[in-house]
Amino acid sequence: MIIVRLTDGLGNQMFQYAVARNLAALEATNLKFDISWYQGKSKTQQKRQYCLDAFKIKEEFAIQNELDYFFNPQLAERLRRKVRSIFRFSPDSMIITEKSFEYDPMPVKSTKNVYLKGYWQSEKYFCNIREILLEDFSLKLKLSKSIEEKLQEILTCNSISLHIRRGDYVNDEQVTRVHGTLSLSYYKKCLEYIFCYVNNPCVFVFSDDLEWVRQNLNLPCPVTLVNGNKFEDLMLMSKCKHNIIANSSFSWWGAWLNQNNNKIVCAPEKWFQVSSRSVLYIVPSSWIKF
Repeated sequence: MIIVRLTDGLGNQMFQYAVARNLAALEATNLKFDISWYQGKSKTQQKRQYCLDAFKIKEEFAIQNELDYFFNPQLAERLRRKVRSIFRFSPDSMIITEKSFEYDPMPVKSTKNVYLKGYWQSEKYFCNIREILLEDFSLKLKLSKSIEEKLQEILTCNSISLHIRRGDYVNDEQVTRVHGTLSLSYYKKCLEYIFCYVNNPCVFVFSDDLEWVRQNLNLPCPVTLVNGNKFEDLMLMSKCKHNIIANSSFSWWGAWLNQNNNKIVCAPEKWFQVSSRSVLYIVPSSWIKF
């Protein structure tokens, strides 16, 4: 059994699911979610929601006894003795906590009972199951007529998704210190690069602050502001031919799920404001960094 601790917003949950999905496949065991983080008392925890139910994944939630197996030593030992007496084998288990933002191959070889805790923001943890994840992260819900129309626009032009993340990046002092916001010059450099390779580009802008975009972003090409929900935005970004992402796991997934073999993805060189967090493995090597 693999249990993964899900935390934070949609993009982070997708990273956490992806690494656990890969490990469950490698170990030929089932995968369960621990969503207890969302019952926390902090404002951040209260604002966030479990989101993976929008996708075509197999949902199983860990029950308290299964969590106790890892975190309640006395109860865990009683459970182990019971398993040994019934099935005559030793149910080994381990908790794997991500050490840092550096890629770190997980030391899982013989045990099938694992609890995963971390962010796991690198495709190296799951790129071998890309086709599985493309299917898992497809939406269950039927698209509205307006989103279907937007999708057809994206599919029939040289579409470029451009994601501007503001929200908590500018309104939450603690988040601002860690992440910061990208300058307009970053987006200008990305567009200039893509325009060298793409004829008749059409830019589709995704943002949690479209009013700021209207007032500050002026581009020398057709621009469409997209106003869908987060799941629709993610899907539409993935259908664009090329992507310009923010320092955000949300638009990272929009670009990673893009199946255009000739896609150009532009990503920020500086992912965090704080220098202590490495970004060496966050951005795939085939993406262009500015």
